[in-house]
Amino acid sequence: MKLPRSEWVRREESWRAGLVNLRYTAPGQGEVRVLLSEQDADTLEGLLRGEG
Repeated sequence: MKLPRSEWVRREESWRAGLVNLRYTAPGQGEVRVLLSEQDADTLEGLLRGEG
């Protein structure tokens, strides 16, 4: 899936152990929320910020 670069990214703890919620806005798309592992969140957060 192709994800557009975000305007902002926020990481929130999940009540599920080892998981986090990433919230971001995609230009013209609104807010998107993704539940994923902490390790995967590091990678995706960098990509969404345009660091990858």
